[in-house]
Amino acid sequence: MDALRGESNQNEENKKAPENGTQNLDFIEIKDLSHLLKQRAKLRGEYKDRNWRESYYFNATDIKRQLSLITTIGILPNKKRSSGFVIILDKNKIVMAKLLITGNIRLYETDRFSLKGLFYQVEGIDWKLHYKSNKCEFDLLFTPINEFYSYNQEKDKKELGSFKSLATQHIEQAGIFQGSITVNGKKIRFGPSFGHRDHSWGIRNWSLVNNYWLFSCTFGEDRAFNLWRGTIGNKGFHKGYILDSGENIDIISSKFKGYYKSDKKEPKGCEILFIDENNKKHNVKCKVVSSVPIPLPGCIVYETIARMEYDKYTGYGLLERHVHDRNPIHKIQCLNQIRKRRKGP
Repeated sequence: MDALRGESNQNEENKKAPENGTQNLDFIEIKDLSHLLKQRAKLRGEYKDRNWRESYYFNATDIKRQLSLITTIGILPNKKRSSGFVIILDKNKIVMAKLLITGNIRLYETDRFSLKGLFYQVEGIDWKLHYKSNKCEFDLLFTPINEFYSYNQEKDKKELGSFKSLATQHIEQAGIFQGSITVNGKKIRFGPSFGHRDHSWGIRNWSLVNNYWLFSCTFGEDRAFNLWRGTIGNKGFHKGYILDSGENIDIISSKFKGYYKSDKKEPKGCEILFIDENNKKHNVKCKVVSSVPIPLPGCIVYETIARMEYDKYTGYGLLERHVHDRNPIHKIQCLNQIRKRRKGP
């Protein structure tokens, strides 16, 4: 991760604290935060499905300090459990990659979520993130810089048919993280640095997904993009947006070329060409600088931090890759990879 030192446009932007104007934006998720209450009320339809899940996800990279955070909490009320993880990357070394699972779920609290020392709470338009364990602790504040972008649009429901709940019921949002992360007893200031969050809900049966790629990067207070593309039921899909000068602009088409390690599964990078609703073309080149393989039932998800070149901008964001893997020992293989990567390059 030495390449992170002093080379990104994002470095200068990292020094800027959020402007007061962002606090006046009207994008609090009042309606969006009600899904667990609907689930608790045991309404008919999708809320009864065993695979119904509500998830919150955050990631950010402090370029100056070469420090990255990836974290999520997912609630599966019909399976009566919650699961999530905390990943900390320091100079391309996995400091922490911890899976969290509990049967203690709180369905009535829609402004705060907790899971074995991991805690998220929404306050106004901001989110407070806290985690504490023997080896790691963090206290961070996420402040959004744009209206959240909703994947839940009528045209997408019609195109995806029976798979609509898997692909359309989530939102994405760019923002600024700041606070502190403590690793191995050393407290490190984090940010102000760019990152993003998402919130998804609905039936999440990953066995229906053939594969997907998810990209997200925030380059400045007025520049970001998010793109999710792959196949569901052997039917291709893509969805995403560009944040440009305060406006969320739909991505209407995309072309893609991926690069892989020798196993032809783990990504090394990719090139993307996409066209927005204003018929403007955009090119993104991604190079993975750190990767964590996450084993899930029947598949592996590679959570990576990637260096991204987008038009004239450079930043660091998320490249996530989902692949089917029904090998019963893939979980052990993933865990062995994580152990090796704790030592760094």
